[in-house]
Amino acid sequence: MRWMFWLMVFVTASTLFVSIVRPQWFSSLTATSTESVPMNATARPADSSRLFAGGIVEGSQRDLSLRFEIAGRISAVNVDEGDLVKAGQVLAELDSELLEVRLTEARTQLKIAQLERDRLTNTGSQSVRSNIGIRPLFKENSTRDASGNPTSRNRLPGQEVSAASDVERLGQRTETRADRAVNSNDNLAIAEFKVTLAEAAVKHERLMFGKVQLRSPIDGVILQASAEPGELVGPTDERDLFTVVNRDQIRVRAFVEELDALNVTVGQRATIAVVGRTDRQYLGQVASCSPHVRPKFHRHLKPGERLDVRVREVVIDLADGSDLLIGLPVEVFINIQLSAGR
Repeated sequence: MRWMFWLMVFVTASTLFVSIVRPQWFSSLTATSTESVPMNATARPADSSRLFAGGIVEGSQRDLSLRFEIAGRISAVNVDEGDLVKAGQVLAELDSELLEVRLTEARTQLKIAQLERDRLTNTGSQSVRSNIGIRPLFKENSTRDASGNPTSRNRLPGQEVSAASDVERLGQRTETRADRAVNSNDNLAIAEFKVTLAEAAVKHERLMFGKVQLRSPIDGVILQASAEPGELVGPTDERDLFTVVNRDQIRVRAFVEELDALNVTVGQRATIAVVGRTDRQYLGQVASCSPHVRPKFHRHLKPGERLDVRVREVVIDLADGSDLLIGLPVEVFINIQLSAGR
């Protein structure tokens, strides 16, 4: 019977403890948990709130993926991941021996076409000079009478026929020379066209020769370098050889879910938190908002995250994010103004 007495005493004491102590303990826990939320550490107006969005760190523009425009075998790789590069700097080179041969061949064809054009030009000039010096093949021996009409003298029988034959031969020779002049002009025009084609071929081969070097289009940092000397590559490869990004301005691309899409505008303040780094937050401002929503593809892997929502992309410029890594997932909290009815 004694154990029943002590059991009743224990139950009574427990009931009194729960009814008296627990409310105060629970209220203190609630206050403590509210103060520990990092996003509420700064004061804000009573009519404002913050919306959450997953985000990813990027540079002044999105990452640029680079590959060669022509097929070939890599002969040299000049950069590694993490290297700082300047616009126009050579990242890698292809073996150029075959292209050098083709460029030399094109230049030789151009010289041949130019020599042929010059030869035809000189020949045509000589023909023009010879045509200027043409004189009649015969001269009729004639005098004029008192009335001014020509009269022939000392004309032998059959001389009229001979004169007519001379005129016919002169016309044939003149016509032959005219045909030759026309043909010469046609040949000269064809020679000019051949020179133009040869010049275009040289320009084409020179452009192709310039593509053996893969250059950086911007100042930035190499995020990825997967090219290896001796590797056969081409423009149809699915793998990018280099990835470069400009880090002059660090930004965050946030993905605001469709329920909050209309509450985001340019100029709103934002706070960026990095998972695993609770000692620092990054301040920023909304720089641009996408004019449309699209299916969500970026996941921040938080409990209760919906997988079938659409999102609106928002770009946030950071005041200082030089220590952040490109591609790092972050949590974004954007200050928004709520309407009176919300």
